[in-house]
Amino acid sequence: MTRARLDRIEFSKVILNRIKVAMRDMSVRAFPASMGSAEIADFQYRAPASLNELRRVLRSIPRRSEVKFIAGGMSLIPTMKLGLVSPSFLIDLNQTKDLKGWTLEGRSLRVGSMARYSDILEAKRITRLFPELEDCISQIGDMQVRNRGTIGGALAHGDPSGDLSSCMIALGAVLKIKREKGSLDKIPVEEFFKGFFSTSLGARDVLTEVEVPLDSKLLRGGSYLKLERTAGDFATVGVGVSLWFEKRLTGTNARRIVRAGIGLTSAGDRPLKGRRGEKLLVGSPPSEELFGNVSSAVAEETDPSSDVRGDKEFKKQMFRVFAKRALIRSTERAGLRLG
Repeated sequence: MTRARLDRIEFSKVILNRIKVAMRDMSVRAFPASMGSAEIADFQYRAPASLNELRRVLRSIPRRSEVKFIAGGMSLIPTMKLGLVSPSFLIDLNQTKDLKGWTLEGRSLRVGSMARYSDILEAKRITRLFPELEDCISQIGDMQVRNRGTIGGALAHGDPSGDLSSCMIALGAVLKIKREKGSLDKIPVEEFFKGFFSTSLGARDVLTEVEVPLDSKLLRGGSYLKLERTAGDFATVGVGVSLWFEKRLTGTNARRIVRAGIGLTSAGDRPLKGRRGEKLLVGSPPSEELFGNVSSAVAEETDPSSDVRGDKEFKKQMFRVFAKRALIRSTERAGLRLG
Protein backbone atom coordinates (compact mmCIF):
# COMPACT_ATOMS: atom_id res chain seq x y z
CA MET A 1 0.00 0.00 0.00
CA THR A 2 1.45 3.38 -1.03
CA ARG A 3 2.15 6.21 1.38
CA ALA A 4 -0.38 8.42 -0.40
CA ARG A 5 -3.03 5.74 0.08
CA LEU A 6 -2.23 5.47 3.79
CA ASP A 7 -2.45 9.26 4.16
CA ARG A 8 -5.85 9.32 2.48
CA ILE A 9 -7.14 6.54 4.71
CA GLU A 10 -5.84 8.35 7.80
CA PHE A 11 -7.44 11.61 6.66
CA SER A 12 -10.79 9.88 6.10
CA LYS A 13 -10.72 8.24 9.51
CA VAL A 14 -9.84 11.52 11.22
CA ILE A 15 -12.70 13.39 9.52
CA LEU A 16 -15.19 10.63 10.26
CA ASN A 17 -14.17 10.53 13.91
CA ARG A 18 -14.36 14.31 14.28
CA ILE A 19 -17.84 14.41 12.78
CA LYS A 20 -19.00 11.63 15.08
CA VAL A 21 -17.59 13.49 18.10
CA ALA A 22 -19.23 16.74 17.00
CA MET A 23 -22.59 15.04 16.56
CA ARG A 24 -22.26 13.39 19.97
CA ASP A 25 -21.38 16.73 21.58
CA MET A 26 -24.44 18.32 19.98
CA SER A 27 -26.59 15.46 21.34
CA VAL A 28 -27.50 14.34 17.84
CA ARG A 29 -28.61 10.77 18.29
CA ALA A 30 -29.21 9.76 14.70
CA PHE A 31 -26.09 8.72 12.84
CA PRO A 32 -26.38 7.08 9.43
CA ALA A 33 -25.55 3.41 9.59
CA SER A 34 -24.20 3.66 6.05
CA MET A 35 -21.51 6.17 6.99
CA GLY A 36 -18.12 4.57 6.60
CA SER A 37 -19.10 2.32 3.71
CA ALA A 38 -16.77 2.20 0.72
CA GLU A 39 -19.62 2.54 -1.81
CA ILE A 40 -19.98 5.88 -3.60
CA ALA A 41 -23.54 7.02 -4.30
CA ASP A 42 -24.57 7.63 -7.91
CA PHE A 43 -23.88 11.06 -9.37
CA GLN A 44 -23.87 12.84 -12.71
CA TYR A 45 -20.51 13.87 -14.14
CA ARG A 46 -19.58 17.04 -16.03
CA ALA A 47 -16.16 18.19 -17.31
CA PRO A 48 -16.35 21.74 -18.70
CA ALA A 49 -13.51 22.88 -20.98
CA SER A 50 -13.73 26.59 -20.05
CA LEU A 51 -15.13 28.93 -17.41
CA ASN A 52 -17.90 29.96 -19.79
CA GLU A 53 -18.91 26.34 -20.26
CA LEU A 54 -18.69 25.82 -16.49
CA ARG A 55 -21.12 28.67 -15.95
CA ARG A 56 -23.57 27.14 -18.45
CA VAL A 57 -23.25 23.76 -16.73
CA LEU A 58 -24.02 25.29 -13.33
CA ARG A 59 -27.05 27.12 -14.71
CA SER A 60 -28.43 23.84 -16.04
CA ILE A 61 -28.23 22.07 -12.66
CA PRO A 62 -31.36 22.33 -10.45
CA ARG A 63 -30.97 24.57 -7.42
CA ARG A 64 -31.78 21.76 -4.99
CA SER A 65 -29.06 19.49 -6.37
CA GLU A 66 -25.80 19.29 -4.46
CA VAL A 67 -22.73 20.12 -6.53
CA LYS A 68 -19.11 19.28 -5.79
CA PHE A 69 -16.02 20.29 -7.77
CA ILE A 70 -13.16 17.85 -8.14
CA ALA A 71 -9.57 19.01 -8.67
CA GLY A 72 -6.87 16.57 -7.53
CA GLY A 73 -9.45 14.42 -5.74
CA MET A 74 -7.22 13.32 -2.84
CA SER A 75 -9.65 14.64 -0.24
CA LEU A 76 -13.00 14.54 -2.02
CA ILE A 77 -12.93 10.92 -3.17
CA PRO A 78 -12.23 9.46 0.30
CA THR A 79 -15.02 11.54 1.85
CA MET A 80 -17.40 10.37 -0.88
CA LYS A 81 -16.40 6.77 -0.23
CA LEU A 82 -17.16 7.29 3.45
CA GLY A 83 -20.57 8.70 2.62
CA LEU A 84 -19.73 12.05 4.22
CA VAL A 85 -20.68 13.84 1.01
CA SER A 86 -22.98 12.53 -1.72
CA PRO A 87 -23.23 15.10 -4.51
CA SER A 88 -25.83 14.80 -7.22
CA PHE A 89 -23.39 16.38 -9.67
CA LEU A 90 -19.60 16.06 -9.76
CA ILE A 91 -17.92 18.75 -11.85
CA ASP A 92 -14.38 17.89 -12.95
CA LEU A 93 -12.20 21.00 -13.36
CA ASN A 94 -9.22 19.14 -14.80
CA GLN A 95 -10.22 20.02 -18.37
CA THR A 96 -11.01 23.68 -17.62
CA LYS A 97 -8.15 25.37 -19.50
CA ASP A 98 -8.77 28.83 -17.98
CA LEU A 99 -7.72 27.49 -14.57
CA LYS A 100 -4.35 26.04 -15.58
CA GLY A 101 -0.80 27.35 -15.69
CA TRP A 102 0.99 30.31 -14.13
CA THR A 103 2.48 33.65 -15.15
CA LEU A 104 5.27 35.67 -13.55
CA GLU A 105 5.29 39.21 -14.79
CA GLY A 106 5.06 42.77 -13.52
CA ARG A 107 4.48 42.88 -9.78
CA SER A 108 2.91 39.49 -9.15
CA LEU A 109 2.99 35.75 -9.59
CA ARG A 110 -0.38 34.49 -10.82
CA VAL A 111 -1.13 30.79 -10.41
CA GLY A 112 -4.20 29.11 -11.88
CA SER A 113 -6.18 27.13 -9.33
CA MET A 114 -5.69 23.91 -11.32
CA ALA A 115 -1.89 24.21 -11.42
CA ARG A 116 -0.36 21.09 -9.90
CA TYR A 117 2.06 21.09 -6.99
CA SER A 118 4.61 19.62 -9.37
CA ASP A 119 4.12 22.52 -11.82
CA ILE A 120 5.37 24.91 -9.15
CA LEU A 121 8.25 22.71 -8.03
CA GLU A 122 9.49 22.39 -11.61
CA ALA A 123 9.27 26.14 -12.26
CA LYS A 124 12.74 27.39 -11.30
CA ARG A 125 11.73 31.03 -11.82
CA ILE A 126 9.15 30.60 -9.06
CA THR A 127 11.22 28.60 -6.60
CA ARG A 128 14.16 30.99 -6.98
CA LEU A 129 11.97 33.96 -6.06
CA PHE A 130 9.85 32.16 -3.47
CA PRO A 131 11.95 29.50 -1.71
CA GLU A 132 9.24 29.08 0.93
CA LEU A 133 6.94 27.66 -1.75
CA GLU A 134 9.54 25.05 -2.67
CA ASP A 135 10.04 24.24 1.03
CA CYS A 136 6.33 23.82 1.52
CA ILE A 137 5.29 21.89 -1.57
CA SER A 138 8.25 19.52 -1.45
CA GLN A 139 7.03 18.35 1.98
CA ILE A 140 3.43 17.67 0.92
CA GLY A 141 2.63 13.97 0.65
CA ASP A 142 4.72 12.03 -1.84
CA MET A 143 5.46 12.23 -5.56
CA GLN A 144 2.04 10.85 -6.52
CA VAL A 145 0.25 13.43 -4.38
CA ARG A 146 2.37 16.29 -5.72
CA ASN A 147 1.78 15.19 -9.33
CA ARG A 148 -1.98 15.11 -8.82
CA GLY A 149 -2.77 17.68 -6.13
CA THR A 150 -3.65 21.23 -7.16
CA ILE A 151 -2.98 24.64 -5.66
CA GLY A 152 -6.62 25.69 -5.72
CA GLY A 153 -7.91 22.37 -4.45
CA ALA A 154 -5.64 22.49 -1.41
CA LEU A 155 -6.77 26.01 -0.50
CA ALA A 156 -10.46 25.41 -1.17
CA HIS A 157 -10.39 22.35 1.09
CA GLY A 158 -9.76 24.62 4.08
CA ASP A 159 -7.78 22.06 6.08
CA PRO A 160 -6.19 23.71 9.16
CA SER A 161 -3.32 21.22 8.86
CA GLY A 162 -2.75 22.04 5.18
CA ASP A 163 0.79 23.26 4.53
CA LEU A 164 0.07 25.38 1.47
CA SER A 165 -2.52 27.60 3.17
CA SER A 166 -0.17 28.95 5.83
CA CYS A 167 2.62 29.41 3.28
CA MET A 168 0.28 31.54 1.15
CA ILE A 169 -0.68 33.54 4.24
CA ALA A 170 3.00 34.31 4.84
CA LEU A 171 3.39 35.39 1.21
CA GLY A 172 0.39 37.74 1.41
CA ALA A 173 -1.46 35.99 -1.40
CA VAL A 174 -4.82 37.15 -2.74
CA LEU A 175 -7.41 34.66 -3.99
CA LYS A 176 -9.68 35.32 -6.96
CA ILE A 177 -13.13 33.75 -6.74
CA LYS A 178 -15.72 33.50 -9.49
CA ARG A 179 -19.09 33.76 -7.81
CA GLU A 180 -22.10 31.81 -8.96
CA LYS A 181 -23.76 34.93 -10.40
CA GLY A 182 -20.66 35.87 -12.39
CA SER A 183 -18.92 38.47 -10.23
CA LEU A 184 -15.20 38.19 -9.47
CA ASP A 185 -14.08 38.73 -5.88
CA LYS A 186 -10.55 39.20 -4.56
CA ILE A 187 -9.97 38.03 -0.98
CA PRO A 188 -6.75 38.12 1.09
CA VAL A 189 -5.96 34.50 1.80
CA GLU A 190 -6.06 34.92 5.60
CA GLU A 191 -9.69 36.13 5.31
CA PHE A 192 -10.66 33.19 3.10
CA PHE A 193 -10.65 30.62 5.92
CA LYS A 194 -13.67 30.79 8.23
CA GLY A 195 -13.22 27.79 10.51
CA PHE A 196 -12.68 24.05 10.54
CA PHE A 197 -12.77 23.00 6.85
CA SER A 198 -14.82 26.14 6.18
CA THR A 199 -14.02 28.86 3.63
CA SER A 200 -15.57 31.87 1.90
CA LEU A 201 -16.59 29.75 -1.09
CA GLY A 202 -20.30 29.34 -1.74
CA ALA A 203 -21.61 25.98 -2.91
CA ARG A 204 -21.23 26.95 -6.57
CA ASP A 205 -18.36 29.43 -6.38
CA VAL A 206 -15.01 28.58 -7.98
CA LEU A 207 -11.53 29.59 -6.86
CA THR A 208 -9.90 30.61 -10.15
CA GLU A 209 -6.49 32.08 -9.34
CA VAL A 210 -3.94 32.80 -6.63
CA GLU A 211 -1.98 36.03 -6.88
CA VAL A 212 1.28 36.47 -4.95
CA PRO A 213 2.74 40.00 -4.84
CA LEU A 214 6.28 40.83 -5.94
CA ASP A 215 8.37 43.85 -4.95
CA SER A 216 11.74 44.14 -6.67
CA LYS A 217 12.59 47.24 -4.62
CA LEU A 218 13.04 45.14 -1.48
CA LEU A 219 15.32 42.29 -0.45
CA ARG A 220 13.37 39.24 0.55
CA GLY A 221 13.78 35.79 2.02
CA GLY A 222 11.33 33.11 3.04
CA SER A 223 11.08 29.60 4.42
CA TYR A 224 8.57 26.97 5.47
CA LEU A 225 9.41 24.48 8.21
CA LYS A 226 7.24 21.80 9.73
CA LEU A 227 7.40 19.08 12.33
CA GLU A 228 6.01 15.79 11.05
CA ARG A 229 6.02 12.25 12.40
CA THR A 230 7.25 10.81 9.11
CA ALA A 231 8.09 12.31 5.72
CA GLY A 232 4.99 13.51 3.90
CA ASP A 233 2.75 13.36 6.97
CA PHE A 234 0.32 16.08 8.00
CA ALA A 235 2.06 18.77 10.05
CA THR A 236 2.20 18.48 13.81
CA VAL A 237 3.15 22.15 13.58
CA GLY A 238 4.16 24.21 10.56
CA VAL A 239 5.50 27.74 10.21
CA GLY A 240 5.78 29.80 7.03
CA VAL A 241 7.79 33.04 7.13
CA SER A 242 8.30 35.69 4.45
CA LEU A 243 10.47 38.73 5.21
CA TRP A 244 11.08 41.86 3.14
CA PHE A 245 14.08 44.05 3.97
CA GLU A 246 15.02 47.54 2.83
CA LYS A 247 17.40 47.27 -0.10
CA ARG A 248 19.43 50.35 0.73
CA LEU A 249 20.82 51.32 4.10
CA THR A 250 19.26 54.49 5.54
CA GLY A 251 21.77 55.72 8.08
CA THR A 252 22.21 52.46 10.03
CA ASN A 253 24.45 49.47 9.61
CA ALA A 254 21.56 46.99 9.57
CA ARG A 255 18.74 46.64 7.09
CA ARG A 256 15.35 46.92 8.72
CA ILE A 257 12.43 44.59 8.08
CA VAL A 258 9.89 46.50 5.99
CA ARG A 259 7.22 43.81 5.69
CA ALA A 260 6.70 40.46 7.34
CA GLY A 261 4.35 37.53 6.83
CA ILE A 262 3.86 34.59 9.20
CA GLY A 263 1.51 31.68 8.51
CA LEU A 264 0.86 28.84 10.95
CA THR A 265 -0.24 25.27 10.22
CA SER A 266 -2.18 23.11 12.71
CA ALA A 267 -2.43 26.10 15.04
CA GLY A 268 -6.19 26.08 15.58
CA ASP A 269 -9.44 25.60 13.69
CA ARG A 270 -8.06 27.27 10.55
CA PRO A 271 -4.73 28.29 8.98
CA LEU A 272 -3.57 31.16 11.15
CA LYS A 273 -1.84 34.49 10.48
CA GLY A 274 0.75 35.38 13.13
CA ARG A 275 -0.27 39.01 13.45
CA ARG A 276 1.49 39.78 16.74
CA GLY A 277 4.78 38.43 15.48
CA GLU A 278 4.47 40.37 12.22
CA LYS A 279 3.94 43.64 14.09
CA LEU A 280 7.02 43.04 16.24
CA LEU A 281 9.16 42.44 13.16
CA VAL A 282 8.28 45.48 11.07
CA GLY A 283 10.64 48.42 11.50
CA SER A 284 13.40 46.48 13.27
CA PRO A 285 16.66 44.97 12.02
CA PRO A 286 16.94 41.18 12.40
CA SER A 287 18.51 40.03 15.67
CA GLU A 288 18.61 37.03 17.98
CA GLU A 289 16.68 38.94 20.64
CA LEU A 290 14.00 40.14 18.22
CA PHE A 291 13.44 36.67 16.78
CA GLY A 292 13.24 35.19 20.27
CA ASN A 293 10.51 37.66 21.21
CA VAL A 294 8.66 37.11 17.95
CA SER A 295 8.72 33.33 18.24
CA SER A 296 7.29 33.57 21.77
CA ALA A 297 4.52 35.86 20.49
CA VAL A 298 3.79 33.42 17.68
CA ALA A 299 3.47 30.50 20.10
CA GLU A 300 1.07 32.48 22.30
CA GLU A 301 -1.21 33.14 19.34
CA THR A 302 -1.68 29.45 18.59
CA ASP A 303 -4.40 27.21 19.97
CA PRO A 304 -3.45 23.69 18.84
CA SER A 305 -5.43 20.65 19.91
CA SER A 306 -4.00 17.72 21.86
CA ASP A 307 -4.00 14.54 19.78
CA VAL A 308 -1.85 11.55 18.84
CA ARG A 309 0.80 13.92 17.49
CA GLY A 310 1.32 15.63 20.85
CA ASP A 311 -0.42 17.60 23.57
CA LYS A 312 -1.19 21.31 23.36
CA GLU A 313 1.78 22.56 25.40
CA PHE A 314 4.24 20.45 23.43
CA LYS A 315 2.90 21.88 20.17
CA LYS A 316 3.05 25.46 21.43
CA GLN A 317 6.69 24.93 22.36
CA MET A 318 7.35 23.51 18.90
CA PHE A 319 5.75 26.57 17.31
CA ARG A 320 8.19 28.68 19.31
CA VAL A 321 11.17 26.62 18.14
CA PHE A 322 10.14 26.35 14.49
CA ALA A 323 9.15 30.02 14.23
CA LYS A 324 12.62 31.10 15.31
CA ARG A 325 14.29 28.67 12.93
CA ALA A 326 12.15 29.89 10.04
CA LEU A 327 12.92 33.53 10.85
CA ILE A 328 16.67 32.85 10.87
CA ARG A 329 16.56 30.85 7.65
CA SER A 330 14.48 33.52 5.90
CA THR A 331 17.00 36.20 6.91
CA GLU A 332 19.91 34.12 5.66
CA ARG A 333 18.17 33.55 2.34
CA ALA A 334 17.95 37.30 1.90
CA GLY A 335 21.73 37.32 2.16
CA LEU A 336 21.75 38.91 5.63
CA ARG A 337 23.02 37.99 9.06
CA LEU A 338 21.55 38.58 12.50
CA GLY A 339 22.74 41.71 14.27
